[in-house]
Amino acid sequence: LIKRRVQDDRDKLYNAVRRGDLLAVQALLSSNVSWKETVKKYGSLVEIAKANNRETIAIYLIDQNIR
Repeated sequence: LIKRRVQDDRDKLYNAVRRGDLLAVQALLSSNVSWKETVKKYGSLVEIAKANNRETIAIYLIDQNIR
């Protein structure tokens, strides 16, 4: 059950970054979603944001020291 929640949260964070949903990204990160687990599966969140033309998300992640 815990492993499945980590997978679900990881996917939610990735999707929020990809679609440019800053409020969702902030909410997920503030609820202690492991961004490192998301990076393990999908790669750099900043690069994902940039690849999807989500500069605001990329800047936010960099400001939060999340790569």
